Amino acid sequence: FALDVDQLAAGETVERYVDQEVQQPFDLQHGPLLRVRLLKLSEQEHVLVLTQHHI
Repeated sequence: FALDVDQLAAGETVERYVDQEVQQPFDLQHGPLLRVRLLKLSEQEHVLVLTQHHI
């Protein structure tokens, strides 16, 4: 699977990024029902964001 690497926009917080990510709908007909994002905060610091549908 593909691992998307994102960076925060200016002034954005990790909490806001995650809130926006979980609001994105899943395509239940075609999947996948799991999204994985790697949020790069700095050269040494990252956050792995896993969003999974509950079906």
